[in-house]
Amino acid sequence: MNNSDRLQPEQERGKELKCLPTSILDVKWSYRWEVYRRLKALGIECKCATNEPLRVNLYSPTTAIQIWSVLRQKNSPRHELINWLDDCWQTRAIAN
Repeated sequence: MNNSDRLQPEQERGKELKCLPTSILDVKWSYRWEVYRRLKALGIECKCATNEPLRVNLYSPTTAIQIWSVLRQKNSPRHELINWLDDCWQTRAIAN
């Protein structure tokens, strides 16, 4: 297997991504740039311009879950996030 064989699927996936529609996220204007920077850090394709909504490319279930998680961190009250984290730790302790 040469290097061009390994790169082929990524190149094909890149072509598919360009064909997918962009989704507009309903994000509070005060959080928009913060969410945008976090999604970029996660490697999620998104666009955000002045006085425009945040747009993202949803191209996989993993991307959708990451977007959901970022939005949840911004939109949920702190006590809900703390309870959710506690539940995760309890579930992990029971599994071990």
